Amino acid sequence: MHPTTTSTFLRRSLVAACATTAAVALAACSSGGAAAPASGLTPVSVGFIAATAGFAPELTIQNDPGMCAPYGVAPTMQIVSPQTSGPALAAGKIQVMRHSSGAMLTSAYQNRSAMKIVASVSSPPYNVWGTKDIKSVADLRGKTVGVTAAGSTGDLAMRQLLAEQGMEAGKDVKITYGGDATAVLGLAASNAIQGFLFPPPLPEVASRAGVHELANVAEYRTVTPTLATVIAAAEPFASQHQPAVKGLLQCLQAAIKLTLAKDPKVVQALAKAEGKSVDTAKKEIDAIAAPTAFQLGPFTTDDAKDVMHALESANVQKFDGFDPADAIDTSLAPAN
Repeated sequence: MHPTTTSTFLRRSLVAACATTAAVALAACSSGGAAAPASGLTPVSVGFIAATAGFAPELTIQNDPGMCAPYGVAPTMQIVSPQTSGPALAAGKIQVMRHSSGAMLTSAYQNRSAMKIVASVSSPPYNVWGTKDIKSVADLRGKTVGVTAAGSTGDLAMRQLLAEQGMEAGKDVKITYGGDATAVLGLAASNAIQGFLFPPPLPEVASRAGVHELANVAEYRTVTPTLATVIAAAEPFASQHQPAVKGLLQCLQAAIKLTLAKDPKVVQALAKAEGKSVDTAKKEIDAIAAPTAFQLGPFTTDDAKDVMHALESANVQKFDGFDPADAIDTSLAPAN
C-alpha cells in the first residue's frame, strides 16, 4: 500500500475507533452509568409498629427513602402490628424491625437463630396517664390499665411501674391488650381502661375525655430501661448483608439527628403519616425531642439480661437455656 494511502487509512481507522469508543462511553453513561449508584443499592424491608412521634425517624425515611442512598440501601418502610412483628421477622417477611426489647428477645427465644438484635434506641419521654377519676398512680389499684401487647415496651414498663408502687399486674391491677397505640387511646377515651403509658403530648381524642398526666416515667428508676426499643435483623439477611444493615443504621441515625433538630422534614413526615396539621405534628416533635431520646447504640448482653429478668419476674416470658449473646451482634451499631 502507498505510504500516503496507508497514512490515510490509519487516520480513518483511528477516527472510527475513537468514534466507536465515544459512542460506547456515551451509551454507557446514558443507559447505565448515571443509574449505577441506584442499581447498586441493597433493597431492605423495614418494619416499625406505629405512625407516632416515637417513630418519627422511620416516618422521615418512609417519606424520603432516597435519603438512605448515600448509605447503600433502598429501604421500604412499613408499619407492622406489635403482635405479628416478631413472627414476621422470624419468617423473613420483613428484614429489619424496630420494636420493644422485650418483644424482640421473646421472639429470639422462640425462634432460635432466626434473627440478630443489632442496636438499641433509647426512648423519648413517657408519661403515665389516667382517666378523669384517677388522681395518682396509686389510684390504679383495683382498676384496669392498657398496653399494646404482651411483652411490649408498654407492657414491661407498666408492670415495673406498678411493682414500684407495690402493686402486681394481673392481681392488683388488670391489664388489657389493645393491639396498638390508637386502640389503647380509644380504650382510655371510653374509660374502658383507667391508666396507660404514652409519650407526650396526649392526643385530643383522649384529652377531651378528661385523660390527664399522672406522672413522668423518669421518676421511676426501674422503668426507664425497659422503654428502650431494639432493632433486629432477620437471618440470614443479617449475616449475608452486613454492609446493608450497617448502612441502614447509619441512615436511621441521620434521621434521628433530623428529629432531634426538629427539622421541618420530620414534622411534615409525621403530619402526613398521622393525618394531622403541621402545627400539631410540630408540638409532638417538640415534646419528644429530648437530648436523651433516640440514642442509637449497641444492645449488650447485660442489657438483654436485665430485660429478660424483668420479663421473667413479671411472669410474661421464661428464657430457659437461652443465652442472649447468641441473638446479639454488637459490631454493626454506631457507638453511643
